[in-house]
Amino acid sequence: DLVMLMADWTNENPEITQMLQKFRAKQIPLLVIFPAGRPNSPIVLKGGYTQAMLLDKLREAGPSAVSDEVNSSTGPNAEVSTHDSPTKDSRG
Repeated sequence: DLVMLMADWTNENPEITQMLQKFRAKQIPLLVIFPAGRPNSPIVLKGGYTQAMLLDKLREAGPSAVSDEVNSSTGPNAEVSTHDSPTKDSRG
């Protein structure tokens, strides 16, 4: 299973700014994959990326693990999406 969380930085939300800083990103998009077997060693893609690059990083991450902790992390303020094209700008 894959959980995709999207954050809208239109209004420069401080929480999103903090995450960008945490992963040393000065631009968006920022894609962070937290592998099930090593969640403290995320795989980071900054800026643009191709479908092939994304698929390669997902293979590198390995199979996912579903737990109550992961499911609860989506919370009421998170937007969960199943876009077929993760690099497409959702604003238009």
